[in-house]
Amino acid sequence: MIIAFLLQRQIPYIVRKSQKAKKQRIIISHSGIEIVIPSKARAKVSANFVAEHEEWIVKNWQKRRTINHEYDMPSEFKNNCNIPYQGKLYKLQISREDIIIPKIDFLDFFSIQFPHHFKTEIYELEIKKLYQKFLKQELQNKSEIYLKKLTSETGILVNNLKIRTQQTRWGSCSSKGNINLNFNLIFAQREVLEYVIIHEFCHLKHPNHSPEFWQMVHSLCPNYKAHKKWLTTNQHIINFATRL
Repeated sequence: MIIAFLLQRQIPYIVRKSQKAKKQRIIISHSGIEIVIPSKARAKVSANFVAEHEEWIVKNWQKRRTINHEYDMPSEFKNNCNIPYQGKLYKLQISREDIIIPKIDFLDFFSIQFPHHFKTEIYELEIKKLYQKFLKQELQNKSEIYLKKLTSETGILVNNLKIRTQQTRWGSCSSKGNINLNFNLIFAQREVLEYVIIHEFCHLKHPNHSPEFWQMVHSLCPNYKAHKKWLTTNQHIINFATRL
């Protein structure tokens, strides 16, 4: 891994070699700028690549700085911290109870209860496990219910739904009728999640971004442009899962 600066600006970036990479690519995320290059590529190649794309990098880096940083994952999971869920921050309350195993509940706040014998040193690890399990199950349940609603309205069948942790795509679908959703969508507002589901659902009928595709999206989600904008403003949530 190499840390460098853009030629004419004081903006740092990281060069990372990847055995899976077939060509160079640029990743601009909440955590910074990363240049991914094939494992056999030379450092000079990456420097030339960055120089060629410097204006694009600066433009998108500046755009990234306008995102909503208030909606974020806590640096430490502790009592009374705020944790994200469906576009809002909720208090986390931790307590000791007469129970056998830790459990998590959610109403207007997150409540995590630990048995008295649990050591406080392992609280954060267990909190993350419970929180992640809860979020994944919620996303699966909410998405399945909404897809059934779409199927009843359109007659289009979905073969299978899978929740995946991805860092570049909110969702995808296949010609076999399968839909994949990004785990991090559980941190988006409910309407935004529904828009992404609709987007992938419409691809089952229109496997492109033709006018017919967008007409179908609009018919099912008239306010979809606002939801797309929310995802842009809160693009950093696509990395939330990596911090659990």
